Amino acid sequence: MVLDEPKDTDLKVTVEGYDFIMDKDFDDMFGKFVIDYSEGFLRKGFTVRPSRGGSGC
Repeated sequence: MVLDEPKDTDLKVTVEGYDFIMDKDFDDMFGKFVIDYSEGFLRKGFTVRPSRGGSGC
């Protein structure tokens, strides 16, 4: 995740007062996303993943 300004090709979504910006192509490919924060022994921070499976390589 980064701080960025929306572009013409972006989709802006506001959730609980936070603005999220992503390329519209990601919305077409994956739909909804889950943003989670974890604080574990080996990993601490945010993860972003599609709420449903997308095409894999």
